[in-house]
Amino acid sequence: MLFGIDLGGTKTEITVLSDNEYAVLFKKRVPTVKNNYAATLTTISALVDEAQKALNVSVDSFGVAIPGTVSAITHTIKNANSYWLNGQDLLHDLEKTTGKKVFLENDANCFALSEAVDGAGKDF
Repeated sequence: MLFGIDLGGTKTEITVLSDNEYAVLFKKRVPTVKNNYAATLTTISALVDEAQKALNVSVDSFGVAIPGTVSAITHTIKNANSYWLNGQDLLHDLEKTTGKKVFLENDANCFALSEAVDGAGKDF
């Protein structure tokens, strides 16, 4: 199963897809708690826990699409419009909070890759 989180300025959503068919197995959206980094970590951890319980599985890793980028120098978030993420070591903090391997990527890059692989750009 593939666990993915879309961390946005107004909502945080988890979607779990099957490995082969990419069928949606679980989906939940909650409001993003603004201006509160600790609450962001808690929200993501709770969504992963809820999905695991609902599907009766345990995963080793998950991905998070974020509204910013990870600095190659400091490994902290920069240029996020969810400004409470800026300057934070989100990757390390999520791994510590969840006990899982985390993959972070800019949300626009995730969207473009998805469109290229299985969306409007699939045949080009």
